[in-house]
Amino acid sequence: MVKKKKRNIFFIILLLLMIALGAFAYIKYKSVFIKPAAPERTQSASVFIPSQADFETLKDSIFKYNLISDSILFEKVARYKDLPQNIHGGHYQIAPEITLNQLINKFSSGLQTPVYVTFNNIRKIEEFAGSVGKQLELDSTVIMHLLHSEEILNMLNTSEKKLLGYFIPNTYEFYWNISAKAFFKRMKKEHERFWNSNRRAQARAIGLSPHEVATLASIVQEETNQTSEMDKIAGVYINRLNHGMLLQADPTLKYAIDDWSIRRVLNKHKTIDSPYNTYKYAGLPPGPICMPEPKTIDQVLNFENHNYFYFVASVDSLGFHSFSKTLREHNRKANRYRRYLNQNRIYQ
Repeated sequence: MVKKKKRNIFFIILLLLMIALGAFAYIKYKSVFIKPAAPERTQSASVFIPSQADFETLKDSIFKYNLISDSILFEKVARYKDLPQNIHGGHYQIAPEITLNQLINKFSSGLQTPVYVTFNNIRKIEEFAGSVGKQLELDSTVIMHLLHSEEILNMLNTSEKKLLGYFIPNTYEFYWNISAKAFFKRMKKEHERFWNSNRRAQARAIGLSPHEVATLASIVQEETNQTSEMDKIAGVYINRLNHGMLLQADPTLKYAIDDWSIRRVLNKHKTIDSPYNTYKYAGLPPGPICMPEPKTIDQVLNFENHNYFYFVASVDSLGFHSFSKTLREHNRKANRYRRYLNQNRIYQ
């Protein structure tokens, strides 16, 4: 009887122990597979993990963004699933409801979230490199080095003077840790996609190459912020080109001088010896003076066909321009604009 009692007690203790272990195991199971890794976190976190990150670097980022609430459990599960040997750098969008198991799987499998890269209002290729470098893992100095390399220039089938007109300003989707060469390959595809057969045919119809259209578009873009008059300004320059006249575009002087703060172009600026001085050298300059927007390129391709050869900033509608067919009419309007500048003490 005593033996039977002892045996019953043993089984009861064993049963209780099994229940306790089962409860403990279930709690841990919930902590890993069901409950959020950080229950107190209510918003998504955008996490950037360097491509060469080790486990310690990954943990630093995880702690920094409060992605987990139990660091000991995370480390045990991460090591059990070989995360330290399978870290993939990149950009990860971490939802607040993500479980510990899902979090570890995300980093070990490289399930990145793409980033959106935007570049516009670019006047120098260095600005382009800097803008891209700030939005991707790429180093801007590496980008600049490649932009001057024969390998990339040959791949893009362009030259350094043409680069500002090669890249199409827009918003693109990339993986944050894309390689520099892969980035340029994508830019080449985007260039070819933009310069489709229809746009190339339009360029041929006006006697210009895509590069020349981009160069002219860059001048038009620097002449006005008003989309509504871009096609008209483009028409003026097309007329001047077709009649062998100097373009006499003030923005090209600002580019040659490398001073965009100039509000008033003076005669001394017109004497600078530069291939970008369109007061001195006929035709288009060697390359774009800024990175033209797609809409500006399309305004050039669809320029307004008219008989205007001149334009000057309007005094009556500030921000817009007044157009003339004859030099006499233009000089009258230009003198009026000069008086306006003098009255407002704008001398340079």
